[in-house]
Amino acid sequence: DHAISSFQFEPDLVWVKRRDGTNGQNLFDQVRGVTKYIQSSSTNGEGTDANELKSFDSDGFTYGSNAGGNADDGNYVAWCWDAGSSAGSAKSGATGQTITASNSWYNATAGFEILKWSGTGSAGKIGHNLGAPPEFLIVKQTTAHGTSGQGDGNWIVGHDGLGAGDGRLIFNGTHNWDSGNDSAAHWNDVTPTNELFGLGTSGNVNGSGGTYIGYIWRSVEGYSLAGTWDGNSSADGPYVYCGFRPKFI
Repeated sequence: DHAISSFQFEPDLVWVKRRDGTNGQNLFDQVRGVTKYIQSSSTNGEGTDANELKSFDSDGFTYGSNAGGNADDGNYVAWCWDAGSSAGSAKSGATGQTITASNSWYNATAGFEILKWSGTGSAGKIGHNLGAPPEFLIVKQTTAHGTSGQGDGNWIVGHDGLGAGDGRLIFNGTHNWDSGNDSAAHWNDVTPTNELFGLGTSGNVNGSGGTYIGYIWRSVEGYSLAGTWDGNSSADGPYVYCGFRPKFI
């Protein structure tokens, strides 16, 4: 086991990639628990391996012997987020809310929340605790849904720059922004609010009986920014103002 420390906080979302190998990118979070991984390059649902990430520590995390995070002399990078010091209460009772998360960890100050919910198969709205509309949303199916027992699905990414409640990108594919039908299927054509965001009928975000994990952010200066820019194909590219010096783009 290998302890990675000196974080100055206990991480709640840990995203790991081996830099000198072809191992997939593994994501772990406090809501789903230790040793449970999902991979951003794969449609597979959640996997469990006792030798993956074994604990979220007060100053970092501990990884087991799996080569995805701890091969002898392996070279790795990890990006980590603080979603608060403990599990919070999932949002409930918001006007228009039809889906309630079964678990939630959130850090409203930093503008980040981890949500877990069961799919309904019906378009609706789910509550969040950010206190402002989420601008960047990542959703992944983790367990099977529907009578077919389909256990895999695309990573669905929403972004304010694609139009609030409109369009989607896919981590595990090369798709560009696609609006039209996908706006309803994934985000229910709902513009996110201070308390809610939409979920459509797509099995990738809300299939009946499936389980889903969502990572959502709102812009908070000094923590993170969701934005867009237009390229110009020039060596003197566009200047993108963030309001702070970014460490992860």
